[in-house]
Amino acid sequence: MAEDALDPALRQIAEKYLNRPLEANEIAELLKLQQRLRARAPSSAASASDAAEQGAANAAKGTGGDAQ
Repeated sequence: MAEDALDPALRQIAEKYLNRPLEANEIAELLKLQQRLRARAPSSAASASDAAEQGAANAAKGTGGDAQ
């Protein structure tokens, strides 16, 4: 998918929410939002996978981290 193409699923959700087709300025704003979200996604995904790996390591050791 091209960088400047609005995700069809995002467009569909927005149009369903508004109960009408999107206007040009709304498409432009959603495209900006989509690009910001994609720019943030790798760091969020990496930290989530790191947390999952840490949780799995703790579970293997028998330390859930729940006890205080």
